[in-house]
This record gives sequence, structure tokens and C-alpha cells, in this order.
Amino acid sequence: MYKTACRYIDDIIFYFDTAGNKYVASGGNLAWRINNPGLVHSHSHFSRNLGSIGSCGPYAIFSDPQKGHKALMAWIHSKKYFNSSLKALAKHYQPKSPDSFVDRLSSLSKIPPETKIKLLNQQELNCLLISIEKLCGYTSTANEAFFPLPKIIAKIENIKEKEDTYLIGNNIVLSKEEAIEWVQSHRLDGIIVHEHSGATHLRSRPNHCIQNLKVHETELLPSEGKIETLVRTVGSKKSGQCIWGFINGINNTKDEALESAEGISQAAHGECVYSMPNDTMLYGVKDALVCIALKLTANTPIVQWTVKFFRYLLSESEKERIHLPVIIMAHSQGAIITEHALEILNKKEREQLIIFTFGGGSFIAPEKSN
Repeated sequence: MYKTACRYIDDIIFYFDTAGNKYVASGGNLAWRINNPGLVHSHSHFSRNLGSIGSCGPYAIFSDPQKGHKALMAWIHSKKYFNSSLKALAKHYQPKSPDSFVDRLSSLSKIPPETKIKLLNQQELNCLLISIEKLCGYTSTANEAFFPLPKIIAKIENIKEKEDTYLIGNNIVLSKEEAIEWVQSHRLDGIIVHEHSGATHLRSRPNHCIQNLKVHETELLPSEGKIETLVRTVGSKKSGQCIWGFINGINNTKDEALESAEGISQAAHGECVYSMPNDTMLYGVKDALVCIALKLTANTPIVQWTVKFFRYLLSESEKERIHLPVIIMAHSQGAIITEHALEILNKKEREQLIIFTFGGGSFIAPEKSN
């Protein structure tokens, strides 16, 4: 539910929900942007009593068009207009040329200009309201846009880089210049602060804290040990079965990853599935750091671990008299890791892998594997 709203510029309205999230309404007509089909004035008690959450010039902003429609209905039923004709409405909406407005209103509603509003039946009244809303511009222009603004999750203090970067969501990383441009073009929820010295900073709005993250190599390392001892298996190995490999996505615990691997095993009639350790750590901070580093094209230690995992699966395939197909299932962040690992494998190794991604954080080009 939207709690407050305000006008930024003529064609942009900001909405804020009860959780403090920020939304942008742009394009379209004013009546659409402010959820006020009849352009009811903000100072009227009709708008205040029926849920106005802000104002745009003289007009009220509502949380949804239904509330705006109800406010128009209440306004029409006021003493001033309910006992008057369509001409009184025309003088309100277009005081300088009411005759032009009333002619168009009468034509749309099929109601004579001299007709008293209190004499209209419910069907005629509804038709009148719809006609007013059309004349106020509450019609589609095909360029309306309403969307939530993503927030800055964290500022990444890069040890080797001079410029800090910013984490947007789980896997979008922007430079400072890019983040500022996103804020200025209303694609990111943030505040640009200019100091007298000329320095520019990015800040969050009140009640939303930006974390500071420092990328340390030790935070990106998986558990130590030989890949053979770390790989987890579910299901039973059957003669002649495919070699199934699974890499889980972001924010998955060991149990959650094994549950997903178990689902793959069940779909393969109980066959053995090898699951590579990619457990969430540090309440998700480790996952975010891995995504950040990967999106910055860095081959983190988890990528080297994945190369070992793929080669281990290939070696399991080669143990059979005929090489068994090696099929990799990669979810979310697992697809990003897989994409980087394929760059390290040689051409022959890549050609032996069949890869499927679901909810993938990266697109893996067909030529990179079978």
C-alpha cells in the first residue's frame, strides 16, 4: 500500500509504500500519474476523506485510481454540484471556455447540458463520471510506466581499485559514475550529496542503511580440501547412468543445496547426483561478494574450485568403458560460476560437458559447451 506521494517534475511522480520503498510513475497523462481520474482538488475534504496521499499542484494524489474515482463521485454529490447542471461542472473544469467543455461532456455522456445531476439514474451518473475522466485525460497513451526503484545494497570498498563500486540487488555492480547516472535518471533509489570541496557522494534515504563491504580474498575461498572429499552425493550410482553434476545458486545452505540435488536425482529415477559445495556464509555477505567479483570478471577461488569439480566429473565418466555423458545443472549464481570455469577448461573438456541453467545469473553461449 502506498503511504505518501509527491510531484518531482511535471511528468514524474514519486510514490512511497509503508516499507519505505520508492516507486516512479512517469509518462502517460497527469490524471493517470496521480491516480486521480477526475482531477479532484487536493484542498477539498473529498480528497482528504477518501485517502489522498499527496498533491501535485492543485490536484490530489491517490494510492490507486479506485480511490480517485470515489473522490470524484463524492465531489459530484456535493451540494454545490448535485443540484446543478452539467454547465456548473464545465465552469469548474474550464472556467475560461465552459461552453466548449460542456458541449464535449454532453456529447460523450449523451446527457443534455441543462440536465440536473440529481435527476440522473445510476447508469447515467456512471456514464457522466466516465466522460469527465476522459476529458481529464484519464486514457491510455501507451507510454505509461510505473516501477519500483532498486536500492543500493552496499558500497564495495575495492582494495585494488581506486574507485568504489556499488552493489544493486544481488548481482548488479555499478561504478560510482554509473550509480549517480542511475539516480539522476530515476532508475535507482539514492541521494547524491555534493560537498563544498566539489566531492560527490552517494547516500541512502533515511531508514535504509548502505552496508560497507571490503573484498578480501579469504572471504571468497570455499572450504579447503581435495575436491574428491568435498563433493557431496545423493542417490545411488547405477551402471551406465549419466554423470549428473549440480551447482546451487545464491543464499543456499548445505541442506537446501542437497534438497535441490535430491530433486534432480528423483527426476532421474534415483540416480547419483554430484553436488558442488557453494554454501551461503556470513548471512549472505559471502554470496554477494562472490557475485560482485564474478560480475567484475574476476576469477575468484570458487571458479578454480568449479574447474576441479568439472574435471572430477569428467574423470568419473572416463572410468567406464564408454565415456558417459556429463550433464551439469547450474542454478542462479551457479550459472555465473560455470561460465567463468568454462573459460579455463580446454576445448576438449568443454565439448564433453552438457550444461543446463535455470534462473541463471549469466547466459552461457552454446559454443562454450554441448
